Amino acid sequence: MSKHTRKGKAARKQVNQYGARIKGGVGLFPDGWKTVVHIWDNIEAAGEPDRVLVGDQAFQSESEALTHYQNNIRPGLMKARDAVVSKYNVETYNAGPSGQG
Repeated sequence: MSKHTRKGKAARKQVNQYGARIKGGVGLFPDGWKTVVHIWDNIEAAGEPDRVLVGDQAFQSESEALTHYQNNIRPGLMKARDAVVSKYNVETYNAGPSGQG
């Protein structure tokens, strides 16, 4: 995945000093559908994401891109989350595949 960094407003309120929120899915770009991962520095996903990661591979359909995300990207995100939870003995919130929450 290529990395795009966007900083939120300088005056953005820091909602939670300890935590991060990651949301993933797909988006339509000029060359096709790609996987997208947004990363915030707070658990509420307040403000603009600190990082937006966009996959290099373009797909012809949203369904193909989503299948790629679910089979190749999401498992790695869940593995990273589980490693953090285990290492720091913290609680986690999982919105689930629908992204609700």
